[in-house]
Amino acid sequence: IQGSKGNYNLVQRKDRRNSGIHHTPFDLTEHMCELAIAKSNYAKSKTSEFLAVDIAHGAGAFTLQMARKISQLKNIDIHTVLTEYILGFDIDNEVLEVASFCFHIEAKFPMNPLSYNLFKLNSLEGHKSRKSIRNKISKMVDTEISKVVVIGNPPYVEVKLDDFQEHDFDTLKCRNLSAYFLEQALGILPKHGVISQVVPISLIHSKRMISVRELMTSKSKSIHVESFDCVPGYMFDQGK
Repeated sequence: IQGSKGNYNLVQRKDRRNSGIHHTPFDLTEHMCELAIAKSNYAKSKTSEFLAVDIAHGAGAFTLQMARKISQLKNIDIHTVLTEYILGFDIDNEVLEVASFCFHIEAKFPMNPLSYNLFKLNSLEGHKSRKSIRNKISKMVDTEISKVVVIGNPPYVEVKLDDFQEHDFDTLKCRNLSAYFLEQALGILPKHGVISQVVPISLIHSKRMISVRELMTSKSKSIHVESFDCVPGYMFDQGK
């Protein structure tokens, strides 16, 4: 948003676009959250323990949507869901501050500040960041009985191999952040967890993405893919 003298306009910042940063539309986050909850069988579960994790959190489009769904589904106060059922990581501390403010709005501006589980972290530092994320998850829930969903819309941007060589990714040759984020998600997910993630369609058919497809099939009980036709607009330009 840019503005002056009371006039405001929505603008697309090229620097954020080039970094693969997109604000996910409401209908897409809603669909993905509902699908993830269904795949986790949380509605039928006797336990109320649940954790939604976003390792490229941004302003919280997915976690806010998930918090609303869980609050309605299990009749749990939104304050409780936001503080105990949501875990987020992002490399940008400023955007996490925006997310905290969005959470505060969703909680209807409580007088006493709430503490949210949002942490500054580079989620793509290989085993190091996976260990940090797993530690945070285990402190919040019992991974043996809880329903854990890793959800989000991480950047999908082509990168240079040399920039990620040290992190020893199995999907290194994909040369795309989307593959690395998906590998990280698979690496932190408990045994019975669910991943619901936006990926480029090239992940399904590109030769370069063979290693991430092999990783997915080796670590997943089931894989569900949906392709969205964005004509006449573009999904992330709100042109639908």
